[in-house]
Amino acid sequence: MVRLTLLSLLLPLSFVYPPIEARFQGMTNLASASWDGECFYPVRDTRFSLSKYRGKWYYLAGTETPFKSAGCICNVHATHSAIGDGEIRIDGECDAGDKHSNKTFDAIAKPDLDHGNVGAYRVDYPEEKNSSCPGPNYVVVDLRDDMAIMASSNFSSVFVLTREPQPAKYLRESWMRRGEVVAGGNKVKLHMLDQSSCKNNKDE
Repeated sequence: MVRLTLLSLLLPLSFVYPPIEARFQGMTNLASASWDGECFYPVRDTRFSLSKYRGKWYYLAGTETPFKSAGCICNVHATHSAIGDGEIRIDGECDAGDKHSNKTFDAIAKPDLDHGNVGAYRVDYPEEKNSSCPGPNYVVVDLRDDMAIMASSNFSSVFVLTREPQPAKYLRESWMRRGEVVAGGNKVKLHMLDQSSCKNNKDE
C-alpha cells in the first residue's frame, strides 16, 4: 500500500514511487506507480517489446469481466497488431454465453510518450466508459513469452493475459497471484473467466 505523507505531497507532481513489495512463493514482486497530481499510473515493464506483444492473447482473469458493456461473458481474446508509430490495433472477440451471440470489438492503443515510448497506452474502447485520468489507461506491467499482466490507471482494472485459453492449473494460479500482487496484494482477488460455460452453452 502506498501512503501519502506531507513530504511526498511537497514533491513535484510527477514522480515514481519506490516499488511496492509483496512476497510470492519466496520471490519478491515489485509494482511501481507514478503520480501526476491526479492519478496513479502503473509503471510499464522495461522488457516490453512490440514484437513480443503481438499476436493472439486470451483473458485468463481480472478484477472484472472485460468488455462487459459489449456483452462479453467468456472466451475473451484479442489479436494485437503493430500498425506504425508505436500504435497497436486490438481486434477482439468473445462469447456472450449463447451459441449465436459472438461479440467483436476493436480499438487502437496509442503510446503515451510521457510514460515511455512503448508499453503504456491510451485506449478508448467502443461502448466502454473512458477513463477520467489524463494519462495511460492500458499499461503492460509484466510481459513474458506466454503471459502478460495489464493494469489501468489507479490500478482500477488488472487483467492477466495468456497465450493459451486454459493453461495448466499451476500456471493459472501462479499468474493470478502475480496479478493480485499488482492489483493490491491480499486485499484484491482476481476472478478467473469461465471458459467452460461458453463451450457447454455452444454444445447444447
